[in-house]
Amino acid sequence: MTYVYWKFSDPDGFYGSNAYPTLAADDLLVFLNKKGIHLKVPNTSVLDGSLIVPESIYTDVLAANIITTEHLIAGAVTTNKLSAGAVTANTIAADAIGATAIAADAILSEHIQANQIIAEHLAVNSVTARVIAADAIGTDAIAANAVLAEHIKAGTITTNHISSAGIDVSKVINAATSSQISQINTRITDQDGVISQKATQTSVNLLTGRMTTAEGKITTQAGQIDLKVDRDGVIAAINLQPGSVTIDARLVNIADTTNQ
Repeated sequence: MTYVYWKFSDPDGFYGSNAYPTLAADDLLVFLNKKGIHLKVPNTSVLDGSLIVPESIYTDVLAANIITTEHLIAGAVTTNKLSAGAVTANTIAADAIGATAIAADAILSEHIQANQIIAEHLAVNSVTARVIAADAIGTDAIAANAVLAEHIKAGTITTNHISSAGIDVSKVINAATSSQISQINTRITDQDGVISQKATQTSVNLLTGRMTTAEGKITTQAGQIDLKVDRDGVIAAINLQPGSVTIDARLVNIADTTNQ
């Protein structure tokens, strides 16, 4: 037993206990067993810590800074041993509080000082669309050339989103449309009910050797079609009107071919 004591009420025997015994005013602690070595309590000149009555030492008898960390058993200091406001930021070592020591939802927005959270404090991909408030990202927060075509939803850009003179010819015509324009050979002009059709240079070039000087033109107007052919100064005109065909008599050459 750790403690051997004598009781005034039973003076003919000794009692033993591993816990500090409850002694009456006339009772006496006789021996202290220190790992098999007995210490005679009434004759000791040095007070062993095990001989101190539990809860007999009060704070006002302790010298300042007398209790250091080596005097504290692991887990001995619990939250109910700490006075309100006793733990401040300057009493906490850097990186002393890990994520596992923080309760869920313990850190609220009012606990975070303005501008304290910077980019390197955020885990990769930790900021998602659902944690960004509406209209939170302004134009000054978007880097130059950061918005690409694949970031723009179809139908998002309307005319009121385009600045004046924002689109010029260089943004509309590319190599493909330029090639298509150069291949257009025919022009149709529609004005006041008149359609003009003209042969292309390529079509005219194909007539080389067939006509020395040739021009073909069809002009369509309301109720009238004129066909005209001009070759080496010889003009033949045919005017077509409803119900009649008119040929200029001076242009008709009648020859006698009966003897041929």
